[in-house]
Amino acid sequence: MTKLIKPELTPPHGSHLKSLLVKETDKPAYYYREGRWKVIYRQEEDTWKLYDLKEDPQEKNNRIDSAPETERMKQALQPRVDREHL
Repeated sequence: MTKLIKPELTPPHGSHLKSLLVKETDKPAYYYREGRWKVIYRQEEDTWKLYDLKEDPQEKNNRIDSAPETERMKQALQPRVDREHL
């Protein structure tokens, strides 16, 4: 069963900051959503993904290497990832 861990931060209005334990690995996967963008960090693979949910609601096209929003979205999620890794 996937387990939801409540975020300790209050994200900006209209955004979501979550930590999930991934059932297959029990390693955290973190995501932050703001408007049309959703960034995901998976601890198990040490990978980042970024999706434009307006253009790609099924999350098939990872835009982490091409979208100008990448750094801003990663910076929004990074403090949460750092806290959980301690």
